[in-house]
Amino acid sequence: MSLREFFGGGTAVRGLFGRREMELATVEVALPDVARERAEEIVRLSRSYSDEAAGFGSSREVIGPALLYGLAHMHARYSEAVERRA
Repeated sequence: MSLREFFGGGTAVRGLFGRREMELATVEVALPDVARERAEEIVRLSRSYSDEAAGFGSSREVIGPALLYGLAHMHARYSEAVERRA
């Protein structure tokens, strides 16, 4: 599945690490069962939390944002570690 599919088929998305528009690339990621199960649980929780359209519709909708959130978190932690070491 491509990131474009994760984000609803758009051709561009606002950059997570910047303010510019960028094209989305296709990335294939092997998804362990535990990750899929957690994504499905997030879908259930989001639906119970919000009766409106704000809830996730499927586990596929969860994976893209979760991947980007995880990358942003890891980037911040490594950046902080480098700064402490300098």
